Amino acid sequence: MTEPVSESMVQFADSEAPAAAVIARVDGALHTGVLYKWNKKVGAVHMRIGVPVNNVHNEWGYGGLWMAPDADDEMMYNVGLWCRRIYASFKDSKPLPFGMDPLPYALGYYGAKFIEGKKSVKLSLEQNERAQGLTCASFVLGIFKSAGIRLVEESTWVPRPEEDIDFVKTLRFSDTKLPELRPALRAEAESGIPRVRPEEVMGACCSSPLPVHFEQCREQGQRVLKILEGLPIPQRVIMTPQNVNPAGV
Repeated sequence: MTEPVSESMVQFADSEAPAAAVIARVDGALHTGVLYKWNKKVGAVHMRIGVPVNNVHNEWGYGGLWMAPDADDEMMYNVGLWCRRIYASFKDSKPLPFGMDPLPYALGYYGAKFIEGKKSVKLSLEQNERAQGLTCASFVLGIFKSAGIRLVEESTWVPRPEEDIDFVKTLRFSDTKLPELRPALRAEAESGIPRVRPEEVMGACCSSPLPVHFEQCREQGQRVLKILEGLPIPQRVIMTPQNVNPAGV
């Protein structure tokens, strides 16, 4: 097993990793995204719900832990390529309602990934009737899968409806146009869906070989949380592909 790395210990910009998953607590909730390198600069992409701004963001100012999975170097460099393509395709998408168009928000993960469209990148839900959208965690899984890296073996995922219902209760929506989203997410949770959590994405990145089964991801994810909870509250550092702050990621 490999230990996840604290930003305060080793800066991602100074590491040899071409890409990595990153996790932090944001407004009291766990949140994950992807860090990547491009032309000697550092970028990040992540998807958030409940914030009345763009669907996809390319800064990471939350501190936390990062971890690069044990994968082929060429595929890891392709992660950065997909991050740039995805951000370029979705950076101007407005939340009307947030997270529903063109990137839908939903709890279950059924192997979604991104594919090349005629003019931009599109989200593919694998033609699964139950697949409805993404969370921040499945957004990360989809990026790595698009680059040829399957982090998790989704067929092994165990539904946890009671825990997922509790999770839906914690979601905060800033957009007043979303009164229908919480009931829809609760109904999805009650149906018993395979929701991959942010710490379980990190658990997969700490494990080998890939893809990683549910029990292993859950076990390593709990270890990641213990390390994360022991970190001091990080200072907020704005980081974009055009501005790499050595005190940040």
